[in-house]
Amino acid sequence: MSTPTRNFLATTVALRAGTSLTLAVSGLIHAELYVHGYRYVPTIGQAFLAQASVFVALAILIAVGGPRWLQWAASLGALGSLVAFALSRTVGIFGFVEHGWQPGMATAATTGPVDAATTIHDLQASGYRVILNKVGAEPLSACHVTSIRPGQPVTETVPAGGGDTVQKVVYTPVYVDVAP
Repeated sequence: MSTPTRNFLATTVALRAGTSLTLAVSGLIHAELYVHGYRYVPTIGQAFLAQASVFVALAILIAVGGPRWLQWAASLGALGSLVAFALSRTVGIFGFVEHGWQPGMATAATTGPVDAATTIHDLQASGYRVILNKVGAEPLSACHVTSIRPGQPVTETVPAGGGDTVQKVVYTPVYVDVAP
C-alpha cells in the first residue's frame, strides 16, 4: 500500500472515530438532560429524547463503517441542534426560552399543559423539595403546571476530616406554579 493511500485511510478512520465520538457524547448529554428535567418541557423534552437516540445510533453506524451520507446526516443534525440551542437562548423555540447556564428541571420554564400531580411526584422522586403555588380551588388532579422555578439549595456544614468542613446540600427547592 502506497504512503498517500495509507495517509488517506488513516485520515478517514480518524474522521470516522472523531465524528462517532462527538455524536455519542452529544447524544448521551442530551439523554442525561432529558432524564434530569427536560422530559417535563412540552415538545422540547421529546426533541431531546429523539436527538439523543438518533445521535447515538448514528455514532454506532458511522463507527462500524456506514455509508458516507450518514456523516452528512450527522452534520445536519449537529447544525440543527446548535440552531435550536441559539433559539432557546434568544427568541425561544416552541414557546420555550431558557435562562442561565445550569440546565435541568429547575431552570426550565415550561409552557403548555403539563400534568401537575405527575410532575410534582417526579420532582420529589428526583430529590427536589417541591413548593407548590396553586391558583384556584380545583383539586391538584385537575391542574396543570404553568411554570417551574429554581430555588437556592439548602446546605449544612459537615466535617470533612482533618478539621476541615464542607457544605453539603440537604435539599434543593423547586417552586411549581399550577392552575386549572
